[in-house]
Amino acid sequence: EISVRDWSSDVCSSDLTGFTEEMLQSMISKLRSMTRPTPPFVNEVPRDRAKGATWVEPTLVGEVEFLNWTADGRLRAARWRGLRADKGPEDLEPMELPDGR
Repeated sequence: EISVRDWSSDVCSSDLTGFTEEMLQSMISKLRSMTRPTPPFVNEVPRDRAKGATWVEPTLVGEVEFLNWTADGRLRAARWRGLRADKGPEDLEPMELPDGR
């Protein structure tokens, strides 16, 4: 599952497809060194989304394509495109979240 944070600290999440086994192992190796005990968001993460989560410092930027937002604020048909080594979190523009988020 991946999370998106806009400038107002809202959280949206979605399950992703598009990972090969090699990509997953590489990502796991990177993320293991970034774990933290609590979510990196200001707003509380809903329990159903937080259950079983491993939280990491938000330092990597990845590219995800998706069809649209669902009514409950998740990404529909989200597909992983890869890490963006050319960008850091500070380079990102705010993402417009769905109405009511």
